[in-house]
Parts: sequence; C-alpha cells; structure tokens
Amino acid sequence: MVYTCIHTSPSTIFIKTYYCDQFQAGLIYLPFGIGAIISTILSGRCIDQDYRVVAKAHKLTINKVSGDEILQFPIEEVRMRSIFVSTVCTTGAVLIYGWLVEQRLVSNLR
Repeated sequence: MVYTCIHTSPSTIFIKTYYCDQFQAGLIYLPFGIGAIISTILSGRCIDQDYRVVAKAHKLTINKVSGDEILQFPIEEVRMRSIFVSTVCTTGAVLIYGWLVEQRLVSNLR
C-alpha cells in the first residue's frame, strides 16, 4: 500500500514543486525500478536464510531436489522473522521522502 501511494505521487509533486517537464518527471521512476530489483534480490536472500534457520530450529531437513514437506513446516514463522526490519526501513524511507519533498531542497532542476 505504501509503495502504491508513494509511486503515484512523484510526477505530480515534482512537476508542481520543482517545475520539471514531463520527461524529467518520467525519469523520477527509474530509481523505483532499480530499488524493486535490489529489494527483490535482498528480500529473497533474507527469506531463504530465515527458512534455513526455522528449519534447523524445528529439526526439519531441506531437500532442494525433491522438495520439502511444506504441510508440516511453519511457513508463517519464516515470513514473520524479518518483517520488522522491512517495516522499520519502509517507515524511515517514507518519512525521509516526505521531509525532503516538504523542504523543497532544490528550487529548480533546470
């Protein structure tokens, strides 16, 4: 939800606040794409690590060839292990974004 709200606002905000043209406003979305790629890679690795930790704690084996017995695996525990890190990072990033836009640190990009 936060991503969608933040993703819809930059073009309008930057055109009105920093007097960007349509092309410059479109370039604003490149960091979103780069961030999405990086976050996908990092969150995938984090969840894989959490999966291994939870499997070890419950004395379950991980079998990459034939697959794991997922019905007996506490997958919710894996998903909740790192949720607070991403929540804190997201909250911080949204606060910084809002503050930077509000401060209008750059008066004109041209």
